Amino acid sequence: MFVTFFPLQAAVNRGIFEVVGNCVVPDSAKVFPLFRAGVADPATRKVKMWWLWDGEKEWKVGEITTEQRKLPLRGIWNDTLLIERIEVGWTPSNDPS
Repeated sequence: MFVTFFPLQAAVNRGIFEVVGNCVVPDSAKVFPLFRAGVADPATRKVKMWWLWDGEKEWKVGEITTEQRKLPLRGIWNDTLLIERIEVGWTPSNDPS
C-alpha cells in the first residue's frame, strides 16, 4: 500500500504491536526506495519546495510531478498515524500536501 519508517521494535516493547509472523521481502521492495520530503506552509498546509532522498543523498526539485507525487513521504510515523492512514486508505498520491 505504501512505504514508511516505523519504530516497530519500540512498539513491540511497549505492547502496542505484536509480531505474528514473518514473510519474505518481495524483490520489488528490496531496493531502497526514493522518498520525497518538504515543509508545509502553515497557512496553506501545502509544500512548495520538495526534496528527493535516495537514502544517501538529498536534492531539491521544487514542485513535483504527478509521478513524483506517488513517491513515499520521508518521515517516521507513530502507531496512531500508521493505523489512521491504513484505515482511511491513505496513499502518497492522495496526500493533501
